[in-house]
Amino acid sequence: MADERRMEIVDELKELGRQLQALIRTAAQSDTTKELEQEISKGIHEVSHQVDTALKQVRDTRAAKDLGTQVQKVVESPQVAEVAQEIRTGLVRGLQELNAQLRKVAARAEEETGGPGEPPPEEPGI
Repeated sequence: MADERRMEIVDELKELGRQLQALIRTAAQSDTTKELEQEISKGIHEVSHQVDTALKQVRDTRAAKDLGTQVQKVVESPQVAEVAQEIRTGLVRGLQELNAQLRKVAARAEEETGGPGEPPPEEPGI
């Protein structure tokens, strides 16, 4: 059951990527593409940098290591498994809704620009 939920999450994340790719392709047809592309790229780079910095800080702290040991003990409890399942279910639902909304936005953008922003076919093994 947990493996099925993980696969659903992976599938929804793949779909999210395809939807974002289609939306970006559609946006690429507009006059403000370069500016939008630079803003998105800068934003993604900044988020990535902040996440990397935060993860490094967490790994480097002794308190985090001790907390990790305590968390591992808690994670092994049956109550946590139930909560984890609920989180996975909620995550899948949220990703499905996000993908549905992105499809709508992409469809509207295609209508406005007159061209599809179709994503490339899915690569095997991904």
